[in-house]
Amino acid sequence: PLAEIAPYVAEFASKTGVPVGGVDFIWEEKEADVKKTPFTLEVSPTSDINPPAPSSWTKTYAEFKHNPGYHNAYLAVRRQWSD
Repeated sequence: PLAEIAPYVAEFASKTGVPVGGVDFIWEEKEADVKKTPFTLEVSPTSDINPPAPSSWTKTYAEFKHNPGYHNAYLAVRRQWSD
């Protein structure tokens, strides 16, 4: 729901002085009302896009990040951004 959280993201960026970067938000409810203020777990003033796991991947994303194929997938995403 990017459009729904966009006002909060803009406010957060203004308050923190981090206009571009990465941030992890969570809401405590299972069916979150994203119009409520979330909890902030992590803020990175620089951020990289994580590569998607292959469609055949059946384990967690954390496990994918420790898989030999992750490094090549990560570099492929970086190359796309630099082209």
